Amino acid sequence: MNEHISRELIDQVIDEFTRGQPQSALDFIAEYHPADIALLMSYLDEELFPDFIALLEEDKAAQVVVELDDPYRELLLRHLTAEELAPIVDDMESDEAADVVQDLTQVDEEAAEELLQRLGDEQRDEVDRLLEYDEDSAGGIMAVEFVAVNINLTVDDAIREIRRQRDCADRYYQVFVVDDNYRLVGHIALQDLVMADDSTPLLELVEKEVLKVTPDTDQERVAYLAQKYDLITVAVVDDQDHLLGRITPDDILDVMQEEAAEDLAAMAGTGQQEVSDLSSPRIARQRLPWLIFGLGGGICAAWIMSVFEHSLYTMMHVAFFVPVVIAMGGNIGIQSSSIVVRSLALEEELLRQIPRRLWVELKVSIINALILSVLLFGAIYLWQRNLLEAFAIAGSLVVVIVFAAFVGTLSPLVLEKLNIDPALATGPFITISNDVTGLLIYLFITTRLLL
Repeated sequence: MNEHISRELIDQVIDEFTRGQPQSALDFIAEYHPADIALLMSYLDEELFPDFIALLEEDKAAQVVVELDDPYRELLLRHLTAEELAPIVDDMESDEAADVVQDLTQVDEEAAEELLQRLGDEQRDEVDRLLEYDEDSAGGIMAVEFVAVNINLTVDDAIREIRRQRDCADRYYQVFVVDDNYRLVGHIALQDLVMADDSTPLLELVEKEVLKVTPDTDQERVAYLAQKYDLITVAVVDDQDHLLGRITPDDILDVMQEEAAEDLAAMAGTGQQEVSDLSSPRIARQRLPWLIFGLGGGICAAWIMSVFEHSLYTMMHVAFFVPVVIAMGGNIGIQSSSIVVRSLALEEELLRQIPRRLWVELKVSIINALILSVLLFGAIYLWQRNLLEAFAIAGSLVVVIVFAAFVGTLSPLVLEKLNIDPALATGPFITISNDVTGLLIYLFITTRLLL
């Protein structure tokens, strides 16, 4: 496999393909990874997508479709018929096939139904089962292909059974062990199985301390558990511990990337927008609500300044430092809320530690506020040579920072308690709330002390 596809090769393949030399273009990319071929596809005109996919063997085409970014996969699905898609989707693992059917449902429900009917019986049954789960749950990302052996077998019997099941799953590094009722007992690493004596009972090798999740477990929780316990594969079981499926390392990495992108999008107020999203109206629609919210916050801040119009006119120097105080409050609020949002995503028990979390953030904010206020006091005094003015502005900074830390810490916790995504407490929400309250605190304190 080549290390990476170059821009020069991309241009060469596109040139060959658009000149009507598809076989020549295919020869250039035959040895490249499906992810690189998917990248190359993104440079093609969308009308060429079906012809390009048709050049690839079905198993390679399946891998390329899986690697395509969502906007380009959506474009491809718009140009392929259910008849053309069926053999490609049949070559995918069940979780990937379910993702494609779900994506196609967003594009054309009738085409998705037709695609399901054209799939092989086994693949269709598995996809139907996976589509019943929420797409952001363990059930939504698990694959039903796995290798499992009975606890009563010996190593030799188990290896024969694994060979019999070799077509059930790709890239497995451990074998699940089940009892006679197909309840999960534990797992055995492949290297332990290979190194053991043939006559050794599996009961002596099985690792019973196995972490398992139910289908309704949130995918972010699954990723956290996999990271915390260094898991290669996560078992999915029902309420009676019957083995349902497995979550593989690539799915766990995808979840980590997806959740990080969602948190960043929420912090920025851009919604769940893909970096490669091609629809300008869709992007504008996702961003507009937060921008309108920001506009409302700005208008509110302008109104507050109008209330203190006389004070600002009398104390012109105070107005100079409005951006400084408000910016510092916003920064502190974002820092505090980001830490809490991240902790909430990973530690469910954080809700039971609200007082401790608040106290920690308040202590940190007080330390930072005192240091920053001393620096601001010195800068104002050296500039304006007014001791009372420097004290009033620096003192208000302390209050604004501590209040911002309090709001930044408490808001995600309250939203979590109300079953609202705590990521929404970051970015525009925290920034605007701190801008308005910080401005009010700043102008109130300086007016009281200086007038």
